[in-house]
Amino acid sequence: MHVEDKCVLCNNARETHHHLFFQCPFSSMVWQQVLVRTLAPGIPNTLTNIVDWLVQYGTSKVFQNLVLHSTLAVAVYGIWIERKARVFQGLSKQVDVMSLNVVNSIRDFLCSRRCVKNSTLNRALGDKWRLPDSIFSM
Repeated sequence: MHVEDKCVLCNNARETHHHLFFQCPFSSMVWQQVLVRTLAPGIPNTLTNIVDWLVQYGTSKVFQNLVLHSTLAVAVYGIWIERKARVFQGLSKQVDVMSLNVVNSIRDFLCSRRCVKNSTLNRALGDKWRLPDSIFSM
């Protein structure tokens, strides 16, 4: 099977990892709609910076870092799955649907947490993600 080197998400640029996950207008819109819930300025936008970021924050058990790591993982995975669906099945989702799927997957994962420290920041994150009170330690 021959696959074009043009990005299947935007059809405007050569597909590279950097373009697909960070520069593509489709991916950028997904990131914008998802990152507003993290209460963070953003996730690094190059693969090298992401590796550095994960090394720096990778061992912390702070709830916000869990939110950021899961956001990164689920968004990248979701973008990759969307690309595969377009290439191999001819299916595509609108950016709003894609973003909602990513948000719901992250929320489902976060809802499975227990004994999250009951702090102002964690409660604010809980509100952004519509998490149940039951995840917080009392």
